[in-house]
This record gives sequence, C-alpha cells and structure tokens, in this order.
Amino acid sequence: MADPFATVGDYVDRTGKTLTPVQQTQVEALLADASALIRSRLKRAGAPPGFQPDADMARAVAVAVVVRRMANPGGLRSRMVGGWQESYGEDGGLYVTDDELDSLMPDESDEPQAYTLVARDAGFGEGAALYPHHRHFHHHPPGYWW
Repeated sequence: MADPFATVGDYVDRTGKTLTPVQQTQVEALLADASALIRSRLKRAGAPPGFQPDADMARAVAVAVVVRRMANPGGLRSRMVGGWQESYGEDGGLYVTDDELDSLMPDESDEPQAYTLVARDAGFGEGAALYPHHRHFHHHPPGYWW
C-alpha cells in the first residue's frame, strides 16, 4: 500500500479541529482511502504510469476529500427535524471533484517532448526562385528578377 498523501497532522492543521483518539484513527484511515481514490482517478484519467502528482497539491486534495466526508458522513443533501431543516452544500462520502483531478494531472509541459529541426540547402544555389505560376523552380542569375 502506498503512503497517504496527507497525515492526521495535515488535517488538523487545515481544519483547526481537535480530534478524539477515535476520530484520529478514522481520519487516518480516510486519508489512506482518499489517497487510493486519488491514485485510481489519476490512472483512469490517463496519467502516465508511475506519475506522482505535486505533493503539496495532493496533500491539499486528500485533506479536502476527507473534510467533505467528515462534515457529511452520511452523504445527506438535507435533513429535517420538526420545523427545522438543514441543507448540506457538499455531497458526503469520498470523492474527488473534476477540478481537483485537473489540478493533480500532469501539465503538458511535464511530458517529455523532443523536436528535431533540420535546416537544409535545397541545392538550388543563389538566385533560385519559386514562381507560383510555375510548377517547378527556375534558376536565374543573381540580380535577375522577373
């Protein structure tokens, strides 16, 4: 199993919450699950084999995934008790948004690229000119212009 992208300490630093020992264990497990989910989504989205996302961005996304899960563990959209109703802005459960996935994908500039530029003398020498109304090159003496 690969290491999680974030730690319980990262979660606490970003949320400012004090966790009970049970919550610490739960957040640790959820960070491992979120990291596995991120790796799976990257693979399905076409990241090259062995690709490792930016560590800081992966940490931020892993924590955001777990924050959503901890804020809405049952995946509720809303709930009503008596005359009081509460709506949730986020779906519950573990998921990576498309924007989060995009932020983790390799930039095109990260991909190895190779270009070969070749300069060649076509061998026509000085004074060679191409005239659009002819289908071939004509050689004219230097200084001659048609």
